[in-house]
Amino acid sequence: IQTAREKLNEFGIVKQSTPLLEDKGLNEFTNSILGREDDKVRIFVKDETVNPTGSFKARSPVAGYLRVDLLREGKLDQVIVLSVSTGNHGWAVSHAVKKILERFSELKGRIEARVYMSHGTLPHKRENIHREGGVVITEIDGREIQS
Repeated sequence: IQTAREKLNEFGIVKQSTPLLEDKGLNEFTNSILGREDDKVRIFVKDETVNPTGSFKARSPVAGYLRVDLLREGKLDQVIVLSVSTGNHGWAVSHAVKKILERFSELKGRIEARVYMSHGTLPHKRENIHREGGVVITEIDGREIQS
């Protein structure tokens, strides 16, 4: 966990801790439903929208970050970070690879994000991935189509 946290910070993937917010309205509602007058039930939510891709999934492509050292040392020729996604995880993977390439431009062409998506995925989800430099791959009639 510590290594993952260090890599997230090193590459600027998650720039801050996500805030833990108390929802007083939900507290009141929950306590009233439970018949609690002591207000002992308190509800907190994590605001993951502060992450670069708007979700907690920015944290998950850490495996790709851990391979950067191996690429830089010449122990690996290429890393392809794969995701099967309907959007958010693929966006996070693509964002992570983009951040790595911003930091280590010499790795261009040696690390990439490939996101396998269903043909019917919403267009804006594909656009988010493309904007970050990711490659979207879909399958139509048994053939892989890359975009």
